[in-house]
Amino acid sequence: MTVFYVTFSMPFFFKSLEDDQKKNDKTQLEKQYPGVSYTLQYELMPKGMVYTADVTCWGPVAQVTTLENNYTFKTVRHKDYNWVIFSIGHKANVEKQNIIDMINNEISIGISPAKTTATKGKKGKKEKKKKKE
Repeated sequence: MTVFYVTFSMPFFFKSLEDDQKKNDKTQLEKQYPGVSYTLQYELMPKGMVYTADVTCWGPVAQVTTLENNYTFKTVRHKDYNWVIFSIGHKANVEKQNIIDMINNEISIGISPAKTTATKGKKGKKEKKKKKE
């Protein structure tokens, strides 16, 4: 069994709100940092399985969701960007020749806005009601 690790580093733009970063109130966090979500799709091997991960950032906190797990991270702040840095491991039964063939393989990665509403709670419910009307 071989384990492949893929490391991502994604920037999310947020206006600097130093006073609000000191507050721990979850509702304040959601008001000041609306959830921004993206879906990553990547293929490690040519014509292989396509992996998917959803990344949602709320300023100082981010969540990465895969089919197997949910991960929560503290982001790294640099200037006006909050960086989400994470690695995902994938186990696969791969023959030695396939590993050698992967040396020159380019991993294809697609990033698109997530199709689900990132914010939860009252705001998410209001958005659903508006769509129905």
